[in-house]
Amino acid sequence: MQRRVVFTAAVAVAMGFALGTVTVANARTLGSGPHYNLNIIGFSHCTMTADGVYPDCFKGSDQPGGHVIFVPLKTTQENACQDGTTLTEPITAAQLQKGVRILVSDGPDLVVLDKDATDGTAQFQLPNGCYDIFASPGGKPGGCADIDTITCFDITTGLQESCDPRLVDQSYTQVGHIDVDRSKGKPQWNKVTDQLLGLGGSLVAADGYFDFFWQVFNDHLRVLHLRIQEVSRN
Repeated sequence: MQRRVVFTAAVAVAMGFALGTVTVANARTLGSGPHYNLNIIGFSHCTMTADGVYPDCFKGSDQPGGHVIFVPLKTTQENACQDGTTLTEPITAAQLQKGVRILVSDGPDLVVLDKDATDGTAQFQLPNGCYDIFASPGGKPGGCADIDTITCFDITTGLQESCDPRLVDQSYTQVGHIDVDRSKGKPQWNKVTDQLLGLGGSLVAADGYFDFFWQVFNDHLRVLHLRIQEVSRN
């Protein structure tokens, strides 16, 4: 399995990151060079009705498509609008089932492999390399979401492995988190590289994580724009 490089220059950055104001440095870093746009869309009139029961509002359209991934407009998790992560240690499958997941894995191209997370999971392919990621909430004011970056480990050996979408026989470690708040004001771009790709540390090999997922708890956030730019790291 090819591993994707994760940069660790900002290992002291706090795991929580609120998408509110943007710093001057972040604003200047957001360039106009080649990049990939990924839009995470809260699908209208789609809410999860019970723990682990997914409404599949997009009617099973688990196909590649464009630059869009659909999530429920409201997941089962109730406290997505609070600051800080909604997860508690140890992370369990029961907690994860209250939201939905975007599985991120290696591959030759930046591409959405499965655009429908309203049935529990979507899939996004990110080639081995170095990236900066910027995020900005969109749509009309209102709504918020939590997105946690989760790596998966074999429950017996403790070794990192590909994440099983069935949420069985694995343990989970949270390596990043962002709070997304669209309650007021004009949307801003924030640099969220370390929050969505991991801070690094003793749990990772020298060349980074592989096959992780973004756990999404949504409370009526209509859209989150992600801008992914490949960069050179010395």
